[in-house]
Amino acid sequence: RTSGMFHTRSLGQDSAILDLKWSSDSGSIAIATSGPAAAIVDTVTGKVRSKLAGHNKSQKTIHWSKTNSDVVATGGRDGDICLWDVRQISQCTSSPCLRVRKAHPSHQAGREVSSVTGLDLSTGHMIYSSGSGDS
Repeated sequence: RTSGMFHTRSLGQDSAILDLKWSSDSGSIAIATSGPAAAIVDTVTGKVRSKLAGHNKSQKTIHWSKTNSDVVATGGRDGDICLWDVRQISQCTSSPCLRVRKAHPSHQAGREVSSVTGLDLSTGHMIYSSGSGDS
């Protein structure tokens, strides 16, 4: 029986799951993948509700807002943080509501940005993040 199972092939990619977070109502899982798209997946059917295709490299982290169950943030190897309102996203195409470009500058020669490796959305209006080049 495959009900409730999710495969990244349903995003049009065969990639690893790097991070996942359950929604506050447990009806959805936000999934960051090693491919160019993250996803919001229905926990009962395993079907993709929303495809989050805003990064040009893999996402390293994904996080739901604590105060708004329709808001998700992703952080990626491209150094960007994207904020998404899943009410505004169709299943096939999307763009973030807000993008923080190059959130963590690299301190390594030859690298412009560091990957965003951790995220948290505060109960206020703050986004907390960590990067691979932070010391």
